[in-house]
Amino acid sequence: MIAAMLFFVGLKGANACDASFSATPESFQVAWVSPLNQTVWLPNDRIEVVPLFELRQWVHDSKADAKGLLHHLGMLSRKSKKKIKASDYKITIFDIRRENLCRPIENEEPGRLFSDIPVCLEKENKSKSWGHRHGYTGCGYAIDTKTSTRSVDVYRIRWADASSQGFCVFPMQRFLDGA
Repeated sequence: MIAAMLFFVGLKGANACDASFSATPESFQVAWVSPLNQTVWLPNDRIEVVPLFELRQWVHDSKADAKGLLHHLGMLSRKSKKKIKASDYKITIFDIRRENLCRPIENEEPGRLFSDIPVCLEKENKSKSWGHRHGYTGCGYAIDTKTSTRSVDVYRIRWADASSQGFCVFPMQRFLDGA
């Protein structure tokens, strides 16, 4: 844990964010990974999502299990000894429009564009309010907490915008089996 903390302190202290992002299509699918009991209460609540294609590709290439996936998304600490059951998590998939997303990048002007997606407002950038706090970088992407490497780009989106075209919820195990 200390090594991971030093890594993140060094990362933020040196302003070492890698601001290179892939081009983002106007519409695409994203995934929200969350515990079964986590829900959204208000339409304006924001959730943290990742590109579905990249996530599925990583799961397929790495033959990931539930714990590996949570590490990849930064949802577990580096040295987590917690036993993870895939049945305790769900993956919600949305068809979204790029214009509804923002990037959680700290120390950048809100609204500044990175690959056609604006930086989130300051209050939307707080790491402690998000499920991915262990791998939160404040750079618009997560850190795989097992390997300490950059993993997937992360976005924030209002529930009302994400769910406007419908959504599909999968048990994590089905997602892992089908990826």
